[in-house]
Amino acid sequence: MSNGFHSSILVEDFPLRGKQVLLHIKRRRWLDKTTGEVLQRNWSLIAKGTRMTEDFAMFLKKLVDTKAFSCKAIAELYGLNGKKFQRQYKNSLSRFESWQQKNHAEYWLIFPENISEQLSIDEVSLSDGELYTVLTSKIAKGRKGSIVAIVKGTRSDRVVEHLLKINRRLRLKVKEITLDMAGSMKLIAKRCFPDALQVIDRFHVQKLAIEALQELRIKHRWEAIDRENNAIGAPSEGNQDIQSFENGDSRKQLLARSRYLLYKSREKWTISQKHRAHILFTEYPD
Repeated sequence: MSNGFHSSILVEDFPLRGKQVLLHIKRRRWLDKTTGEVLQRNWSLIAKGTRMTEDFAMFLKKLVDTKAFSCKAIAELYGLNGKKFQRQYKNSLSRFESWQQKNHAEYWLIFPENISEQLSIDEVSLSDGELYTVLTSKIAKGRKGSIVAIVKGTRSDRVVEHLLKINRRLRLKVKEITLDMAGSMKLIAKRCFPDALQVIDRFHVQKLAIEALQELRIKHRWEAIDRENNAIGAPSEGNQDIQSFENGDSRKQLLARSRYLLYKSREKWTISQKHRAHILFTEYPD
């Protein structure tokens, strides 16, 4: 026989026309006269650890897992409390507490299923200046499934120790690995992926070339500053005019204002930068 209702609960569901939807749900109770037992339906309507419908919770979880937005931003987009959803995602929806790699996640993570024939390895500062060695798959192009391994620190022996936990058969499938010119990275690649061709990342080559070029520019600029100061301070020669080029720059100004044009390709120079570059390379062919 009917034995009334449980207290009503509020359940959040998909918003309609930008408005929050709250479902007021009551569950009926029944009383078994012969045994005195109270019976009720056990609905799996609500996602564990939340007050959202199962479908809505899984929809939001998929967005958090696949989109480059924070939990808070996604929740507020759908009319939810951002901080509350962050807690729900961390404690329940993400299944973080039952994650197999939770115990060592602070020091190393490995995802062998993401390995591909083309990999990249580099050091990354993730937080508080701490450096991590990150191995990624090029096929994923920075999307979900890109990370193959993350190891805290850059010591080659420690990184090799954890990367060797990946099945040897999978490691031998790697045909190419991109890395910088650090000796530790070359050693890691050689030990862990012996059949892979090592390719130097062009970004690091360009960075070294630009740094050398800027170092040369700074050297010439200090020489120009010293020359100008000596010309102004020489009492026997009286007041001398500072040399100016056809664009109005002095030698010191020419070297100072050429800083940014050396970072850019020739096709991106403005008319004034092209003029300044012509004077710069004429005066300093080195």
